[in-house]
Amino acid sequence: MQATTTGERPARRPRRSALRGMLIGTALAMVVVPTAPVAAAGTSEADPPPSVSTACGTPLSASEVRSVVALSDTSTLTGDDPLDRFDQQVTRTRRITAILVRHQDRRGLFAVGLDAMERTVMQPLLRGTTFHDPAFGHAFTPELLRRYLATVHDEFLGRPTPPHWKRYYDLAHRCDTPPARVAMAGYNAHLTVDIGHTLATVDTELRHAPDYATVTGALLKHNSLVVKATKEAYGVDLSGVWSLVATTGPVMYTIVFVNGLALQIPPVRPIVQAEIALVWRTTDVALTVATA
Repeated sequence: MQATTTGERPARRPRRSALRGMLIGTALAMVVVPTAPVAAAGTSEADPPPSVSTACGTPLSASEVRSVVALSDTSTLTGDDPLDRFDQQVTRTRRITAILVRHQDRRGLFAVGLDAMERTVMQPLLRGTTFHDPAFGHAFTPELLRRYLATVHDEFLGRPTPPHWKRYYDLAHRCDTPPARVAMAGYNAHLTVDIGHTLATVDTELRHAPDYATVTGALLKHNSLVVKATKEAYGVDLSGVWSLVATTGPVMYTIVFVNGLALQIPPVRPIVQAEIALVWRTTDVALTVATA
C-alpha cells in the first residue's frame, strides 16, 4: 500500500513501532461482524430532532438537516441499473459531505475521504472495468456505500446506529476528541465491520476473489487521497496514523474476504461475530493511542 507519510520525531519511534505491531496484529486476527439491525424510533423523518443539528461545528439549519436525511435515504434511489444507482449514491454522498464541511461538522471527517475515493477511484473503475463476474463487481461497492448512507440517515433522524458507527458519531460530538481520532473511528467501522458484512450480503464466493482484488487494489493504490481530502476540507493531518493503518491494508483485505465467505455459513457466523467484536474494540484502543 502506498500511503502518505510525514517525518517522525525520534522520541516517538518506539511508540509508533509498538502501535504498528499492534495494528498489524489486529489485521491478522481480523474477522468481520455484520452490521446490527437498525432500531426503529419514533422520530418523524419530517421533523428531525434539534440534537442532530451540530457536531462541534456551526449548526446546520433545519432545512440542511432535512436535506441530509433525504439525501441519505437510499429507498428513494431510482432505476434498475446498479451503476446508475451507484452514481446517484455518490452524488448524494458528495452533497452531504459538502454540507458537513461547510459547517466544519465533525461527522464529515470520514465522509470527505470516502467521497474522494468513490468519485475519483470507484466510479471510473466500475464503469471502465470488465469484471469476471459483473454482477459481483457492480454490487459490492454500491452495497458498501449504501451501508454508510444508512448510518447517516439514522444519525440525522436521531435514531440508534450500529455499535461500530455509534462510536464514530459519539466521538464526533465530543469536541475535546482529536479530529484524527474521530476520522479513524469511521475507517475502523467501515473497514473492519462493514466490508465483510457487505461481502456476505452480495453472496460472495471464492471465485469472486479476482474481482475483489481489482477493487481493493485500486483503493490501496490511491489511499493517499484520504489524507489529502481530509487535510483540505478540515485542516486535519491523518498522514501519521494513516501510514500505520495503511501497512495492514493488503493483509486486512485478504482476511476480510475470507470473513465475508465465513459469515454466510450459519454454524460459523456466531463465532465470527464474537471475534470481530473483540478485534474492533482492540483496533479502537490502538487508534486512541495512535491519535493521542
